[in-house]
Amino acid sequence: GSALPQLYLEAGYGDLSVKVGHFYTIIGYEVVQATGNFFYSHANTMYNSEPFTHTGILATLDHSDDVTFYGGYVQGYDSGFEDNGDAFLGGVSLGLTDRLDVTYAAIGGRLNEVGNGNPAATLNETGYMHSVVAAYDVSCDVQYIMQSDYLDTNVRESIGINNYLIKTINDCTGVGARFEWWNTTPQVGGPSYDTYNLTLGVNHRQCANLTWRPEIRYDWYDGLLDSNGSVIEDSFKFAVDAVMTF
Repeated sequence: GSALPQLYLEAGYGDLSVKVGHFYTIIGYEVVQATGNFFYSHANTMYNSEPFTHTGILATLDHSDDVTFYGGYVQGYDSGFEDNGDAFLGGVSLGLTDRLDVTYAAIGGRLNEVGNGNPAATLNETGYMHSVVAAYDVSCDVQYIMQSDYLDTNVRESIGINNYLIKTINDCTGVGARFEWWNTTPQVGGPSYDTYNLTLGVNHRQCANLTWRPEIRYDWYDGLLDSNGSVIEDSFKFAVDAVMTF
């Protein structure tokens, strides 16, 4: 098969712009494209609770230099051009001070169709999800980011808090840390589980279009089970990738 990460038309007039088609979500701090993330790996919250893309229409209004509004209609989570849901997507981004920016983004309605391809067992997942991202410039070379996510549907529930601390060493090198707590209830009415991860990483820009991203990561869980019913063991990982832009 084939997959198009984005395919949309966008038009703007004055402070208002509107995109129609298939586009990346506005929810969360981490993004789909590797060039927009400090770390090689993703937080559990981003991977399990947040949408990656939407298909629909989204308007963006730059009300002022410090206030931006978002609002539109999308076909749920991660739909292509099929009817996968009916939901409102919107939010607001605020520049509260010269150092502090806060963004609230939410989606609510019919989010997904759950059924593993079996029409007879298809269940419409309906509910609400939001993220709140606060980015604070501690100093000219240190930034702290806090993200809180909340998901509540008729299928599952989750809540999480991510903390990022990123320091720029020089024009070529930066170091960062991420600590995440993510609580998940895979089935409404069932047990909930706490998961944690600590990630330490480095970004090194070898040249203008090549960046290396080594990291070490430790994940630990509170009795979380995999799809086979086995307890997921704590794990230590090392990873590195190279991102080349052109």
